[in-house]
Amino acid sequence: MSAIKPLSVRVVGRKMEHQFIYLGCFINSEELDAAICGIRRKRLKREIQHPHITLSYRPERVNRLMFGKLIHITIIGYGNDGMNEGLLVRLYSDDSDVQTMIEQVCVPHITLSVSSDGKSLNTRYLSFESIVPVQLTGRFGGFTKYGRVVLKA
Repeated sequence: MSAIKPLSVRVVGRKMEHQFIYLGCFINSEELDAAICGIRRKRLKREIQHPHITLSYRPERVNRLMFGKLIHITIIGYGNDGMNEGLLVRLYSDDSDVQTMIEQVCVPHITLSVSSDGKSLNTRYLSFESIVPVQLTGRFGGFTKYGRVVLKA
């Protein structure tokens, strides 16, 4: 069995050409909306277009075999401080490489919306209230500097 070589983000040719801003677990917007319809939300000015949980910001290397892998999500909390609105989650993947990345995230969360002055990176600091757990799934992928979500290598 040969070792799987991680790809450099800037590799071209038959390999991935994308320059990723972040890697993460991406969730279908409609499925997320359906899953959280019972939560009394206060939406803020800017809704997040590609709901996700960030697993790696500005990655130096990317393993193309992780793309598209299934990630199990349990939503366990909701928070909104007027600047950020988000969900606290627990994650699990059967893929050991994805699971290793998951375990490195201190406060796994999904930013739903932010105020005109809010920043997505501050969602992790919300005081999340416990909610009845909700299950859904996402896929491992990357967000490029061109504003695209990539789920397949």
